[in-house]
Amino acid sequence: MWKSLSFKKQLVLILLIPIAGLIFFTITNISNTYQKFARIQNSTERIDNIAHFSEAITLINDERTLSEYSKFDASKEAELKLKMTETLEWFSKQNPTDSVVQKNINEAQKIVNTIHYETENKTSSTLKLFNDYIALNNLFNNLIEREITNCDNVTIAKLANNIKSYIDTKSAANLIRGIIFDKLTDDTIHSDLFGYYNNVKNINKNADFKLENYNFSKVNDEIIQFKKSAEFQSFLTTSESILNNTSKITPKEWWNQSTQINNELKVLKNEKLKYIIELAKQEKNKTINDTIIAILLLSLLLISTGIAVYKLITNTSNSLILIASKIQKIALGYTDFKHQLNGNIELDSIRESLKKLTDSIKEQINLATKISSGDFGNTIELRSESDTLNESLNKMSLDLKRFNDEAAENSLLEKHIIEVNKTIINSKDIKDFGANLSKILSNQTDGCQATFYITDYIDNKNNLIKIGSYADENN
Repeated sequence: MWKSLSFKKQLVLILLIPIAGLIFFTITNISNTYQKFARIQNSTERIDNIAHFSEAITLINDERTLSEYSKFDASKEAELKLKMTETLEWFSKQNPTDSVVQKNINEAQKIVNTIHYETENKTSSTLKLFNDYIALNNLFNNLIEREITNCDNVTIAKLANNIKSYIDTKSAANLIRGIIFDKLTDDTIHSDLFGYYNNVKNINKNADFKLENYNFSKVNDEIIQFKKSAEFQSFLTTSESILNNTSKITPKEWWNQSTQINNELKVLKNEKLKYIIELAKQEKNKTINDTIIAILLLSLLLISTGIAVYKLITNTSNSLILIASKIQKIALGYTDFKHQLNGNIELDSIRESLKKLTDSIKEQINLATKISSGDFGNTIELRSESDTLNESLNKMSLDLKRFNDEAAENSLLEKHIIEVNKTIINSKDIKDFGANLSKILSNQTDGCQATFYITDYIDNKNNLIKIGSYADENN
């Protein structure tokens, strides 16, 4: 079956194998690139969700702080109400499709509604209010941890861990401010606050560890530097000494000091959060660009390969058809044509071979034409030791020339003999015969003169008797 196929079909089937492999590789690469894009798209959405939940934590912490401070300074109650309104507005805008997120946000909103109701009616204790806000923080922290875990892209997952470290650092500083403020305004809950303070210190240490070890592209350097600064270390030292009753400070002084620390951390957190979101977008755009470039390059390679294969098949097929046509013409006797073949070096070799073949046939035809017209004795060059045809044609030409020359000589001899015979018959006497024979011999040999002698057999055999002569006056 394979041998029954045309060369063109065989070539197509052979080239289909690498082309099919290239198509498979292209499709696979596009699929992998698309999956990579889908992963990074999912991861950037996770970053956006983390930033969104971080906003909720910031609103809750600010609200909790104002709630505590408004008990000390009634002028902050109006600001507290505005902050509570902002918190409610954030919840009102939420419409998540994720059932887990929806469940946790609903639970958080119930806690917020309870906090607001008890705050407005002044029915909540400081410790309960503190626990409710801690519960809210935990809910959103759990959602953030879930988003980090669900990041499919490694690079963006590292960035997400950095965001979580910023949130934990800011939350720890905010909780320390609240714990110490409660200690300064209500010392009856000292033992409970001390336990919270130890937990917050552990949160801060964990955040420090992550900031140091998840410092992707040195993005955490500014926050690390700030946390090592004398200002922040003084904040921690003062808080611990107040809690241990080794230092005295007014609530307002503590509020001012701690607010400055929290504000600086808030600025750094927001700056880094924007920077990380931008990095995630850049990673996404890079993936998109890489995807487009990969698809374009593979498509270009596939198209170029297809065009090259098509041209190869077409040129080879056309050249083979042309070769077959030329060979057929040669078989029919046509030799006067040019050999135009388009293709690689093999086809160039075929073209040269066809040219040599037709040139050789032309030489053979010319020699045969000369032989047929009676022009014998010509030869053509032998192409090799095995060139029997040219050797035979040369032998034929030379043999025919030899035969023709011999025939011409025999014909001339016969003519001369006839002329001699006629002279014998037509001569009157011996002298007339001698003169006529001398003339004939002179003409036949293209001589100037001829003299005919006979031996004197009667008197002396050594003597010659002249019986006739001829001289050609023109010569």
